Amino acid sequence: MLEHKGKVIGLEIKSGHTEHASDMAAFEQQCKPYKVLLVGNSGIPWQEFLELELLELFA
Repeated sequence: MLEHKGKVIGLEIKSGHTEHASDMAAFEQQCKPYKVLLVGNSGIPWQEFLELELLELFA
């Protein structure tokens, strides 16, 4: 989870090809994040995630 100025971004990190886990759905219901990112083979490649300007995710 990332948080900046009251905005929350949920992060789900997956090492293999898996479906979107129900844990993230529970997180979304409970925390009402600004956005959710899936990092790994089924989402943003981890190498690309590490190069992101994280504050831009909150814009």
